[in-house]
Amino acid sequence: IALTGLVGNLSLWAIVLSRRALRTASNGLVLCLSGADLLVSAVNVPITTVAVIAGRWVFSALTCRAVGFITMVTFVASVLSLGLISCNRCVLICFP
Repeated sequence: IALTGLVGNLSLWAIVLSRRALRTASNGLVLCLSGADLLVSAVNVPITTVAVIAGRWVFSALTCRAVGFITMVTFVASVLSLGLISCNRCVLICFP
């Protein structure tokens, strides 16, 4: 799952940044959402998988705090990005 998330989101970044026509405000919001997903795929999923397989927390207390912080930041970033994307779409559809 982590590998699929990394490849998919990195591909999205590469495609949007390689084409000038795709560098729009709407796509910028999608890239913000993708950035949060990249952090989840690169940090949260592997560390959580190791902890679940081990049946206990095998990392330090500092790692626990850092992963908890990253988890909350990515959660908030995802929710806010989705909210902004929906507002952007509403404005662009209702007031073309």
